[in-house]
Amino acid sequence: MCFFLYTFTVSSSMISFSFTRIGCGFFQVFCYIYFPVWVDEFGVSDHRAIWISFLQLGVPLGTMIGYVAEAGFISASGDVRLYFFYYFMFISIVAKSFLFTNLFYIDWINSFSNIT
Repeated sequence: MCFFLYTFTVSSSMISFSFTRIGCGFFQVFCYIYFPVWVDEFGVSDHRAIWISFLQLGVPLGTMIGYVAEAGFISASGDVRLYFFYYFMFISIVAKSFLFTNLFYIDWINSFSNIT
């Protein structure tokens, strides 16, 4: 997804704009589909409902925050590409931080023991 966001900021033709937006949407769909399944399968049974609630709240809240942020960037700079460049930078930082997350905070052993 980071590749498509960066490509959107540097592209100049309508075909490349369309290709990059389709690519971003394609990779974002996996998050919307997989996260609730992950919570249902591996989440602690006492906290599944609250996690699903947060996930359901995240979609409209994230969409509205994104629209407001994009409107602010466009009114300040006059260019929509700057917003997508900052979005690319933010997503890159978040993705890199997930790589360095301590395994203590990812409860894999207990999660996989709940499968059976």
